[in-house]
Amino acid sequence: MYLLYKNYIFKVVRTISNIGIKRIIFRLIFEIRKYFDSVISSELLKLYTLINNKTPKWIKYSKYKSSKIDFESIINFNKKNITFNFLNEKKSLKIPITWHSKKWSTLWTFNLHYFDWARDWTEDFLKNKKIKEDIFLIKELMDQWIDKNKLGKGIGWNSYTTSLRIKNWVFIFRIFPNLLNKRRLDSLWLQICWLNNHKEFCYGGNHLIENLTALIIGSLQFDNQKARIIYKENLTILKKELEIQILKDGGHEERSASYHLLILDRLIEMGFYLEISKNERPIWLIKAITKMTNWIIDISLNKGSYPRFNDCTFNSRYSLNKVKNFAFAYLGKKNHNNNGYRIFLINSNNQRKSKNKYNNFKINNKNLINLKETGWTIIKPTKEWELLFKCGKSCPDHLPAHCHSDLLSFDLIRSGEPFFSEFGTSIYGNNELRQIERSSLAHNIFQLSYPINNLSKDKLIWIEPIEVWGNFRAGKKAISKNRNCGKNTKGEYWVEGSHDGYENHGASYKRNLYLKFENNKLYFKTEDFIINKKKMAWRQLWHLGPNIPERYLKTIIKQFKNLHNCSFDIIDTWHSKDFGTRIPRKSLLIRGFINPGTHLFKVRLVL
Repeated sequence: MYLLYKNYIFKVVRTISNIGIKRIIFRLIFEIRKYFDSVISSELLKLYTLINNKTPKWIKYSKYKSSKIDFESIINFNKKNITFNFLNEKKSLKIPITWHSKKWSTLWTFNLHYFDWARDWTEDFLKNKKIKEDIFLIKELMDQWIDKNKLGKGIGWNSYTTSLRIKNWVFIFRIFPNLLNKRRLDSLWLQICWLNNHKEFCYGGNHLIENLTALIIGSLQFDNQKARIIYKENLTILKKELEIQILKDGGHEERSASYHLLILDRLIEMGFYLEISKNERPIWLIKAITKMTNWIIDISLNKGSYPRFNDCTFNSRYSLNKVKNFAFAYLGKKNHNNNGYRIFLINSNNQRKSKNKYNNFKINNKNLINLKETGWTIIKPTKEWELLFKCGKSCPDHLPAHCHSDLLSFDLIRSGEPFFSEFGTSIYGNNELRQIERSSLAHNIFQLSYPINNLSKDKLIWIEPIEVWGNFRAGKKAISKNRNCGKNTKGEYWVEGSHDGYENHGASYKRNLYLKFENNKLYFKTEDFIINKKKMAWRQLWHLGPNIPERYLKTIIKQFKNLHNCSFDIIDTWHSKDFGTRIPRKSLLIRGFINPGTHLFKVRLVL
């Protein structure tokens, strides 16, 4: 118990030290401002936010391809309930709806306040040209939100939530200009001014990008000095942030494919609004979008799939192909395929022959892709098989929110579907399930325990090379070393790496992987090297993809027949493709003990 408490204190200290004094100051300011918002009246806060600045004029750009729906035409429209499905969790809410409930998860409530569902209804209308009943609720629910969410009070005024809602309201108002009235316009302007004072500098990453793009998009819709100041200031900040957040290989610093896609989509969306409003295409924005687009081309797997590392989920809204096509459209590449809000922005922009086009795209036909700064290696020996290996910086020092303890882990993909794959991410929140999905246990890794000494075998404490804890925290982070890859004279693709996560406990660790396709068979080999000074326990984890037969795990077991003091357990685990989904599958847990010395663990599979 003492050891666990001591480790917890150290984790907290290390987490704070990694964040840095600058971010800590930003966080203190941010939290003080939130407290200020919560204790004063909304009316006083409104005066402070607006500083007696009246809502500016809404700019009526003729370029927007708007639509008309008479939202007052349905006389007998009397829907009593509405069902929302967020994170694969359905809830039926009585109209007028409740915007807050302790029974809902924070993330589910966030989704309600995003108004993404209203964007979806609007997109459905654009795609199908059919008026469905739900779309008439947009007007009513906007007004209900304004009534029930007083300025600065509750989740509805979270900075991230507000960012998404601003962009969604702008889109809806441009599609349906007859929804605009003074009350809704006042609310939108108030949200923009409030967000401008509550940007998430303390977090940075995707949250700050969401804040900045929302403020730029929102300010472009209004005509006064305040709007122009908000636009210029935040565009300048965005330029600096992209220089920091986009890695040399084009990946985003949080090293999560799904967040990368989301951010890229936001930048393109903002780029179109900027071009429509001001006929401007900043070269720095074009270069950033191009780098990020080339990165998603690099990570593209079969059937539109992509690596699962770092809180990555598969979201149809921001699928790889959708975002790639959107990027191609913005950058001037022909034969793009877009719909919904994306095609609305493309069609509304009549400046497609403007300057600053940039067509320096990659064509991904490589068998070996080495993303050095991202820390990912992708090997494609055939069109069917793909191996993903992670060895590099796990996350920004100040932003561990989405990192997992998965250094030197691998995923093996067959025809776009996981053959060996980590658990994935099914939930956010400070709970046991979240802890498991971020831990080493949830990944295809080799793990060591603290030196056993006098501890009994049933009191083992496993070392986490990356000390993930809480919802979005991490303490000490192991440093990856000796990362390399290539193809040898035997025709094998290989990748190797090590990390220092065990060195403080008297052990070193290195992993090599080999992949070769020959005679219609895949030959896959793993080698784990350990040098330890004290007796330690070890475990190796192999997680099958869903629907992969258990017999492959029994093949692995046979590889360890000459190893002593080793146990094998085929256990029930899960695979998560998205939030709220957990698909049963089988995993192999191999455990044993090693005395001081040099050890090599080999597994060779023929698939």
